[in-house]
Amino acid sequence: MTGKGKASEKTISELKSLFPIKGGLLLYPWPNGKDDTIFTPITRPAYQRILAMIAVGKEAGKPVSVEDVHEKIFDECVKWPQFTIEERENLPVGVVHQMAKVIQEKSGLLDVDIMNRPLAPDYRTQVLVPSPSWGSYTDEELAELKKQTKFSLTEVVIDNLVFIIRPITRVDLRISQQAVDDQIALVSCVTMWPQNVPWGELPAGCLEALGRAATECSGWSSTPEITEL
Repeated sequence: MTGKGKASEKTISELKSLFPIKGGLLLYPWPNGKDDTIFTPITRPAYQRILAMIAVGKEAGKPVSVEDVHEKIFDECVKWPQFTIEERENLPVGVVHQMAKVIQEKSGLLDVDIMNRPLAPDYRTQVLVPSPSWGSYTDEELAELKKQTKFSLTEVVIDNLVFIIRPITRVDLRISQQAVDDQIALVSCVTMWPQNVPWGELPAGCLEALGRAATECSGWSSTPEITEL
């Protein structure tokens, strides 16, 4: 599909040493059996740049197209092979779209993409360098956490990452509204375990998924039972 061929062991080894990859390094083998693409998940800064691009276009009355978003994701995350703008423009029309879809799925955006379009499962991608993992908590740690809060606790597993969160409070919302990055501030408030999470180094979709989980366990998705008295 790309015409660049398969990644050699030498290429893979060089990529592992060249990039200080904290979110993982992944290889997508194209169905034609002739080409590979190696990429990283979307980082938090890149994700914010794409969201800002979408917001600016919307505010200006010139909505950013799906194609523009996909090209931005492709350029940010594909590490091999390298394409000039002209080469990218001459790729088969589905290559950038497919890679953008796969990259988003491997960035923790499991249900919908950045444009809120449904994503389908990807079963082809191979992990070359795993994303960070801190294992799981012990029974003793869980018992101690339960003593620290009056709220119920929820375990959230995103790919190979385990979190324990509590519901969102109004204080948490006020704190997040005053922060530079409101999403990181909010998930930091509700995450009871682990401590000192390197939020900026995680695949961008992890924060989205964790935020949704926190919202769900905080009552917003509940349907109240109303009884006339």
